[in-house]
Amino acid sequence: MRAFRSVWIVSMLAGLVLSAGCFDGDDPDRYGKPPTGGERTPASASPSVSASPSDGLSDEEAIKAQYRRFWTEILPAASAANEDDRRAILVEAVMDPELSVLLKNMANQDSRGVKGYGADVPLAESIEHRSGVALVRGCLDSSNSGVRDGKTGRRITKGPARNPVRVNLQRAQDNAWRVSHVAFSGGGAC
Repeated sequence: MRAFRSVWIVSMLAGLVLSAGCFDGDDPDRYGKPPTGGERTPASASPSVSASPSDGLSDEEAIKAQYRRFWTEILPAASAANEDDRRAILVEAVMDPELSVLLKNMANQDSRGVKGYGADVPLAESIEHRSGVALVRGCLDSSNSGVRDGKTGRRITKGPARNPVRVNLQRAQDNAWRVSHVAFSGGGAC
């Protein structure tokens, strides 16, 4: 099981630099599973990435929209993109320290010859506010995602159907909420 978690996390989020209000439970290979091309990425009914109260959304709506867009659109698109384009895709929904972690882990995954497939589907989430950070405790369906061999396409891992996750979102300078930290608590369904 530990090997499964290690391989599964590489491209998406390794050794996170914890910031105030972040969660435990990080695994360096967890973030390597969105599609790498040719696969359909789920469309999002979410508002634009810059969703904020000034766009007519409440904070709760803007946070939830950005959280869902991160999983269903941004992360799969960044994983599928070439290395030169990933930052531009990710900055729409992610900020440091998570941005740097994702870029490093996706490059690591490329060097190991593994690619992600599929996308996580948010099933439920609850939001708390602590010291200017929105803490989202969520449950993802990761059963149609995982890591595959980059040359053969053979699937190496498959995610769980009920995958507990905790995500920090913070306001960026443009007033939009962005993901600043992701942690998978591992073990147990949500």
